[in-house]
Amino acid sequence: MGSPAKLARPAPVATRVAELAATAGIRDCLQWFSREKHWTNEQHLALCRIPAPTFLEHKRAEWMVTQFRALGCETRIDPAGNVVSTLAPAAPGPFIALTAHLDTVLAPRKPEEIAVDPDGTLRGPGVADNGAGLAALLAIARGFRAAPCLEAAAGNLVFVANVGEEGEGNLNGIRYLCSQGSLAGRIRTFIVLDGPATDHITWKALASRRFELAFTGNGGHSWSDFGVGNPVHALGRAITLFTDAQHELAVRNGRPRSAFNFGTIHGGASITSIPTESRAKV
Repeated sequence: MGSPAKLARPAPVATRVAELAATAGIRDCLQWFSREKHWTNEQHLALCRIPAPTFLEHKRAEWMVTQFRALGCETRIDPAGNVVSTLAPAAPGPFIALTAHLDTVLAPRKPEEIAVDPDGTLRGPGVADNGAGLAALLAIARGFRAAPCLEAAAGNLVFVANVGEEGEGNLNGIRYLCSQGSLAGRIRTFIVLDGPATDHITWKALASRRFELAFTGNGGHSWSDFGVGNPVHALGRAITLFTDAQHELAVRNGRPRSAFNFGTIHGGASITSIPTESRAKV
């Protein structure tokens, strides 16, 4: 009997990426990115100057539609408010969705709040999260146009500028896309462009759960009804007990990294009245 055959080791990721970058179509795209960096920066600046807080993304969505159509893309806004665009008439699928969210936690009050430093650094609300992703979405679409051999194979690629990613949006744009939109059940892969980092790729989703805590009571006057159950006091105590217990549990069990945050607290009508309700979102 001969010696057992050795299984070939797969090439390192860096080697495979380098080989891919050297292929004709990808090389043309990369050269376009270098050559047209100024164009990308102009798109980034312009879109960030359009306020797009969660639930109010429509003006930025309309601007994105105009840019995609200028590149010759078939583009529409779906019933949820997402911008959906393809380089060519859509194939039957399955699709690869390249996405970036339209909304921002903070929005500029005036265009001048989005400014460029002398060294070229862009500053202002939402420039990284997610102005950078949206600018990259447009740049990739135009980069494909610069590489005809890639453009011809782009029928299964769909660009999505989605709404409702931040905070109370609770991913409603992507949820609609996956459950009710015309592409529902036909998207095989999502690639999400979010934030300015280029030093890593996140390949496994991070789960997020959101809850609202509510305490209610009879209320009353701060002096004459002193001693009546106070929902704000109860909520404060609950938050303290929860945060202390969860921290101790994480330290004791050495479980996988997780985080929690009480982000908003509401309740009460005045400083001299016992509130009838208090709420917190975690």
